[in-house]
Amino acid sequence: TSFAIRSGDLGYTIYAGTLGGGVYSASFFLLLLTAGESSGIPAQVVPVWTPLNNGLQRLNVVTLALTEGFVFAGTDTGGVYRLLVQNSTWSPLGH
Repeated sequence: TSFAIRSGDLGYTIYAGTLGGGVYSASFFLLLLTAGESSGIPAQVVPVWTPLNNGLQRLNVVTLALTEGFVFAGTDTGGVYRLLVQNSTWSPLGH
Protein backbone atom coordinates (compact mmCIF):
# COMPACT_ATOMS: atom_id res chain seq x y z
CA THR A 1 0.00 0.00 0.00
CA SER A 2 1.21 3.49 -0.84
CA PHE A 3 -0.09 6.86 0.33
CA ALA A 4 0.02 10.46 -0.86
CA ILE A 5 -1.45 13.49 0.94
CA ARG A 6 -2.66 16.70 -0.74
CA SER A 7 -3.34 19.63 1.57
CA GLY A 8 -5.68 22.49 0.82
CA ASP A 9 -7.05 25.60 2.46
CA LEU A 10 -9.86 23.78 4.27
CA GLY A 11 -8.38 20.33 4.84
CA TYR A 12 -6.58 17.56 3.03
CA THR A 13 -7.13 14.52 0.84
CA ILE A 14 -5.37 11.20 1.33
CA TYR A 15 -4.84 8.92 -1.66
CA ALA A 16 -4.16 5.23 -1.02
CA GLY A 17 -2.76 2.89 -3.66
CA THR A 18 -3.55 -0.77 -3.07
CA LEU A 19 -2.55 -4.13 -4.50
CA GLY A 20 -5.61 -5.37 -6.36
CA GLY A 21 -8.02 -2.58 -5.35
CA GLY A 22 -6.58 0.36 -7.27
CA VAL A 23 -6.64 3.85 -5.74
CA TYR A 24 -8.94 5.21 -3.04
CA SER A 25 -9.27 8.73 -1.67
CA ALA A 26 -10.71 10.26 1.48
CA SER A 27 -11.07 13.97 2.28
CA PHE A 28 -10.73 15.50 5.71
CA PHE A 29 -11.86 19.04 6.44
CA LEU A 30 -10.59 21.37 9.15
CA LEU A 31 -13.18 22.91 11.42
CA LEU A 32 -12.34 26.49 12.28
CA LEU A 33 -14.38 27.59 15.27
CA THR A 34 -14.38 30.80 17.24
CA ALA A 35 -14.30 30.78 21.03
CA GLY A 36 -17.51 29.43 22.51
CA GLU A 37 -18.81 28.11 19.16
CA SER A 38 -19.99 24.51 18.83
CA SER A 39 -19.66 22.60 15.57
CA GLY A 40 -22.46 20.12 16.21
CA ILE A 41 -20.24 17.44 14.64
CA PRO A 42 -19.29 14.34 16.63
CA ALA A 43 -15.72 14.29 17.96
CA GLN A 44 -14.78 11.30 15.80
CA VAL A 45 -15.84 11.49 12.17
CA VAL A 46 -15.04 8.41 10.09
CA PRO A 47 -13.84 9.34 6.57
CA VAL A 48 -15.45 7.79 3.53
CA TRP A 49 -12.94 6.09 1.21
CA THR A 50 -13.96 6.42 -2.44
CA PRO A 51 -12.46 4.29 -5.24
CA LEU A 52 -10.76 6.27 -8.05
CA ASN A 53 -10.23 3.63 -10.70
CA ASN A 54 -11.77 5.01 -13.91
CA GLY A 55 -9.17 4.51 -16.64
CA LEU A 56 -6.76 2.37 -14.59
CA GLN A 57 -6.05 -0.78 -16.56
CA ARG A 58 -4.13 -2.40 -13.67
CA LEU A 59 -5.33 -2.23 -10.07
CA ASN A 60 -1.99 -3.17 -8.48
CA VAL A 61 -0.79 0.32 -7.56
CA VAL A 62 2.68 0.22 -6.02
CA THR A 63 3.48 3.93 -5.77
CA LEU A 64 1.75 7.31 -5.72
CA ALA A 65 3.14 10.81 -6.25
CA LEU A 66 1.66 14.32 -6.23
CA THR A 67 2.49 17.48 -8.10
CA GLU A 68 0.50 20.70 -8.30
CA GLY A 69 -2.89 19.61 -9.62
CA PHE A 70 -2.00 16.00 -10.49
CA VAL A 71 -1.81 12.57 -8.87
CA PHE A 72 0.45 9.92 -10.44
CA ALA A 73 0.01 6.18 -9.90
CA GLY A 74 2.66 3.60 -10.76
CA THR A 75 1.36 0.07 -11.28
CA ASP A 76 3.23 -3.22 -11.04
CA THR A 77 3.17 -4.05 -14.76
CA GLY A 78 0.71 -1.63 -16.32
CA GLY A 79 2.75 1.57 -16.44
CA VAL A 80 2.17 5.01 -14.97
CA TYR A 81 -1.13 6.90 -14.91
CA ARG A 82 -1.96 10.57 -14.29
CA LEU A 83 -5.10 12.00 -12.68
CA LEU A 84 -6.03 15.67 -12.81
CA VAL A 85 -7.16 16.41 -9.25
CA GLN A 86 -10.50 17.89 -10.43
CA ASN A 87 -11.11 14.93 -12.76
CA SER A 88 -12.12 11.35 -12.03
CA THR A 89 -10.45 9.50 -14.93
CA TRP A 90 -6.85 8.31 -15.07
CA SER A 91 -4.82 8.80 -18.27
CA PRO A 92 -1.95 6.45 -19.15
CA LEU A 93 1.44 8.10 -19.67
CA GLY A 94 3.89 7.06 -22.37
CA HIS A 95 1.40 5.26 -24.61
